[in-house]
Amino acid sequence: MNTGSVSSLPDASTTRPTAAANAPESITPAASGSLAIHADFSHATGDIDMRLYQGTTNLISSSSVNDDEDIVYAVTGGVTYKIYVYGFLGAANTYTLTTTLTP
Repeated sequence: MNTGSVSSLPDASTTRPTAAANAPESITPAASGSLAIHADFSHATGDIDMRLYQGTTNLISSSSVNDDEDIVYAVTGGVTYKIYVYGFLGAANTYTLTTTLTP
């Protein structure tokens, strides 16, 4: 479920391709605020991690040893960010990505 003024991110209710594909999701919030990103997956099927980039700069990373990954970051409206969800040590898994922007 995408909330707030978040654009360029597909409907989060859709299961994503395997994380091993490492294709970024682009997001350009219309307003500044706190962006919460949640990747829902089953760790037992394959460990995935997540990173948030602005351009080529890695802003923040998330790695866990259980289900799900979460990132919360203060974003600037009108700036494009990229979310990379990838398999740890080449693991493959499907996941659901949810974003919430709180102005």
